[in-house]
Amino acid sequence: VFKVLSEKQSPSNPLDLEYFIICGLGSLGQHCVVSLIEFGVKIVAIERRVEIDWEIESLRDLLDDLIIGDCRHNDILHRAKISRCRAALIVTTDERVNVETAIAIRQLNPATRLVVRSDKANLNQLLSRQLGNYASFEPTELSTAAFVLAALGTEILGFFELDGQIWQVYQRQITIEDRWRDRSILSLENNYRKILAHTNEDTISELHLGSWNAGDSIRVGDTVIYLEIANDFDSCLSRPHSWES
Repeated sequence: VFKVLSEKQSPSNPLDLEYFIICGLGSLGQHCVVSLIEFGVKIVAIERRVEIDWEIESLRDLLDDLIIGDCRHNDILHRAKISRCRAALIVTTDERVNVETAIAIRQLNPATRLVVRSDKANLNQLLSRQLGNYASFEPTELSTAAFVLAALGTEILGFFELDGQIWQVYQRQITIEDRWRDRSILSLENNYRKILAHTNEDTISELHLGSWNAGDSIRVGDTVIYLEIANDFDSCLSRPHSWES
């Protein structure tokens, strides 16, 4: 059964919003850092604990800055360069902290993409309407890749299980810096990714699955809908140049 996760958002990622903020450096937060590094972005992390249990060797060296403090507080967010933040991954283990942080960030920066760890479906629907540019996921159901791709502006439409594997359904609009730009559709298919549809139209309301030609090239502004195996993609993200193969 296909499970729809959230309403469609229209993320805004101006070029001057160059930082990604990770709120919470538990296991999920640390793996989000590793995955984001593959895209060459600048990362600032906020962690409340002074003593951090580092699961990943040399992770601290991957950060542009590490701020110890409460991510709900405006002064901490300003130190984390919230005015230049493209997306915030709010992944602490405290649901209330995550929600309060999302609200605080939205008040400081209307353009920041909010990706929140949460399993409160009704609350998340309300926050999505009120805050905008908002996505929420429960990490026990989805992979680290779901959080990272959502932060980068790729929309996660849903997921389903087949033969013991979790497949995630993505909608990706191609930007000028996207590594898929100018590649053929066929070159994107592999053992863990299947292309469902491709269009250069502004709307996908009439899009049919399978509506793509192998030789078509992907251009800026195109929309691609595809499936990816969650566990395989997580492993792929941890390997160098994974998005170029």
